Amino acid sequence: SLDFSAPQGTALIPGTYENAQGIVRPLSPTLPTLQISAPGFSSCAAPEPSRFTVTEADLIADQLGTVRRFTATFEQGCRLAARSTTIRGEVVVVGIAPTNVTDGTRCIVPR
Repeated sequence: SLDFSAPQGTALIPGTYENAQGIVRPLSPTLPTLQISAPGFSSCAAPEPSRFTVTEADLIADQLGTVRRFTATFEQGCRLAARSTTIRGEVVVVGIAPTNVTDGTRCIVPR
């Protein structure tokens, strides 16, 4: 799964989000978050700064977490022992069923 979040109190809108926190880093409300759950990657002990670029975000601030349209590219690095691994990708979401509660500041793409 992928979890894209804007800094706390900020809407997730089109733009580039640098220095996004990974799943293992201590969370800071002033930084965006990119959390990736993928086989072999969730055990990353030394995440490198990540980034994501949102090109389209039509999120409804409702109790269901409705996403009408969401498009983003992402890059998350991880240092595992003596080597580095990077996951890069693009996600396009069109009218998926609600997955969680949202206030319009985050998009979670289920597995």
